[in-house]
Amino acid sequence: MDQSITKVLEVLRDLFQFDVTKRIFFLVGVTLSVVLGISLYHWVQSPIYAPLPYYVDGDNLSAIMQELDKGGILYKVNEYNHTVSVPVNDLEKAKLNLSIAGVSKDNVFSLAYLNDSNQFGSSQFLENARYVHALEADLARTISKIQGVNAAKVHLAIPQRNIFSDENTKPSASVMVNFTPGYEHDKEIIKSIIQLIAASVPGLEPRSVVITNQYGHYLSSILNQDSYLNQEELDYQNSLQMYYERRIKSLISPMVGINKASISVNIDLDFTQQEEAKEAFDPNQTTVRSEQTLSENTSSANASGVPGALSNQAPTNKEQNNQNSPQTGQSRSQSIKNYEVSKSMQYKKSSTPKIKTISVAVIVDEDMVLDKKTNKMVPKPLSQDKLDKLTELVKSTIGFNSKRGDQVTVVNSVFKSEKIETPTQIPFWEKPLFLEWSKQILGVILGFLFLLLIYKKFIASFKPKEAKMVPSLALGITGEHQITPEMMHLKEEQIKLLKDLVLKDPNKVANIIKKWIAN
Repeated sequence: MDQSITKVLEVLRDLFQFDVTKRIFFLVGVTLSVVLGISLYHWVQSPIYAPLPYYVDGDNLSAIMQELDKGGILYKVNEYNHTVSVPVNDLEKAKLNLSIAGVSKDNVFSLAYLNDSNQFGSSQFLENARYVHALEADLARTISKIQGVNAAKVHLAIPQRNIFSDENTKPSASVMVNFTPGYEHDKEIIKSIIQLIAASVPGLEPRSVVITNQYGHYLSSILNQDSYLNQEELDYQNSLQMYYERRIKSLISPMVGINKASISVNIDLDFTQQEEAKEAFDPNQTTVRSEQTLSENTSSANASGVPGALSNQAPTNKEQNNQNSPQTGQSRSQSIKNYEVSKSMQYKKSSTPKIKTISVAVIVDEDMVLDKKTNKMVPKPLSQDKLDKLTELVKSTIGFNSKRGDQVTVVNSVFKSEKIETPTQIPFWEKPLFLEWSKQILGVILGFLFLLLIYKKFIASFKPKEAKMVPSLALGITGEHQITPEMMHLKEEQIKLLKDLVLKDPNKVANIIKKWIAN
């Protein structure tokens, strides 16, 4: 350590012995070295940033910035890409802090806002608008969690119901979805979004949901009418179509080869349930069910005396004789018979869907034959006779019915063999950790090369130059004046004398050498 300090002091002492130009050059070089060294240090220490998996807009940007500030994490906001970037080493920590804080990828407003009890003086209109807004935010957050969706914005039009009118306007919804590239035309995602919104809003039909992407393309039109069937009906239709496709494929594969045909079956089904009740009577077959007979007999004496007058006297003999005269009577009989007529009842209920029409399309690859001229395999179209046989086989398989409107199309074409590109992994030299370590190593190498350059240019120039040997004094040199043994003996004596002089008075010898150097 002491020797290093001594060398540095000697270099500084010798520096002031040079002229002004060299000293200025040395000071400028040292200053540039310090500046470049500090810049290199800051460049090596500056972190590499990686974006957070959040779509940032004006609603959640403040929440994300607040949570990152609490965690002491550096960040950069890119307004063009709507992203927030953090250092690679703090990426997992930032995602964990945002998840714990409940910061979502979209709007932070939700139905939880309705639990706020400090909302005094709010009218029914404001409460209804606040509820709709909270429902929109929750639906947007739920849709954003679907794979392939970066962000979503939901608008609901829910009219007020009038209890005094039977004709109420039905609700509707519109959704703007920011899809990940490659998911814009995924029917399953679009269908799930429609069903999700329709099930979340009372009275909302799937047909009243409109979906557009970030480019303004109308996506609801890519769904056909079958998309609005219920799930059981749709599953039954798909399973029936796949059943016919498998049957056709297993039948024609031995003729055309494996993976040499592409088959598509479309079946139009009638899911209407039919109920039938029938009651029939047979008048020729009768049976007595019940019989009732009624018989009545009545009798009465003839009237006597003065009509319209009552008598208190006892009746005379003549009157008594009149009372013993014959009396009058009545009789009545009634008979009722009930007959049971033969009756039959039939009740039928049909719940099995009926096939309206079946349409089948088959594309068959051409045969590959060897071309004798080029000695290569070339495609050869199938004959019309073979195509007709394939058409008849397909018709027999599906139970073709021309009255029902069935269609079968068989086409011969060349299949293009395309190589399936496997998703390429990110090269290791493009990963953030590799870039971080590369920058550290590159900084060390650059610093070492810079110090080496400074040493070569400045430090080494201050070292004393070695004295060149005079050729005429070199031993063993050939020439006109050769060294004799006497001269060698004399030189040895002079060297011995100088050694003794150095041992006796070294200061004097040093002063003599300094004078030589100065001269």
